[in-house]
Amino acid sequence: MIAWLIIIVAVSAFQVISVSYSFPSNYSYLSTIVMFLSAMGLLYRVYIMRRRIRTGKKDHKLLGQILRQAGLCSADRVLEALNAQSAGDRRRLGELLIDMGAITHDQLENALKIQSGKKI
Repeated sequence: MIAWLIIIVAVSAFQVISVSYSFPSNYSYLSTIVMFLSAMGLLYRVYIMRRRIRTGKKDHKLLGQILRQAGLCSADRVLEALNAQSAGDRRRLGELLIDMGAITHDQLENALKIQSGKKI
């Protein structure tokens, strides 16, 4: 968020300098556009942060991350299942891991509960 403010201040300073020293008007137009886009980015970031605070949502963890962090599945097995998906297998990641013998159905259910934020 501070980066957005720095960009806005820097572009504003450039705009003042460009008007003071009679730079071509193209520079002034360009800096106005950049400042507007920076302000929009800052407002969008504030909106997202407020929405997360209001709804209490945290960053969404991926199923593979949850399984690896819990020590239920190795990164190689998750990657193998993801590669199968990218090769055209339309099954979900959990189904693939169960069929590969990497995890059990109960382990998948627990990981999905963790992912959805429910208590186990």
